[in-house]
Amino acid sequence: MSPDNYGAAALAWQLEQLCAWGITLRDRGRCSGGARTRDMLQRSDRFECWAVLQGLEPKNWKPGRARALRARAETHARGGHDLGCATIGVPFSLLTQLAQRWDGQGAARYLTEAIREAATEIAADLRRSTHPAELWRAERAWESVVFTVHQRITPTVTAQEFPTHEWGRGS
Repeated sequence: MSPDNYGAAALAWQLEQLCAWGITLRDRGRCSGGARTRDMLQRSDRFECWAVLQGLEPKNWKPGRARALRARAETHARGGHDLGCATIGVPFSLLTQLAQRWDGQGAARYLTEAIREAATEIAADLRRSTHPAELWRAERAWESVVFTVHQRITPTVTAQEFPTHEWGRGS
């Protein structure tokens, strides 16, 4: 197993962290659309990618790489959003590609189905809502992802609370 191929429990944790990152972006009116699998493989690259998608300057990327990511994100924003973007801030295509790339035990499909289920439930809650105060909320999205993932596989590193993110900061 190579360093970027995880067992099922570690993959569950990695995907939870990806969703945490996406939910934070979604909370700020953005999504991770435009990011490519290779932008996300290394932990240090994930932080740089996250910074660029928030509108910040990356510390360790060349300017051309950041510009290219911004351009892809703008193109994505003009027409590439899917249910994953709207509910967890991560396009399903990116979620699926990373899960497959990181998977070392054949759990990718099982876990991505769980996260899709969470996104579908979040969207259904929004459609049922008739009160303006019941719009999308980061905490609810996070709880839904954690609940559906933990029903299937307990992650190696459990995330009882949302990991060090602040909600409601807006962009």
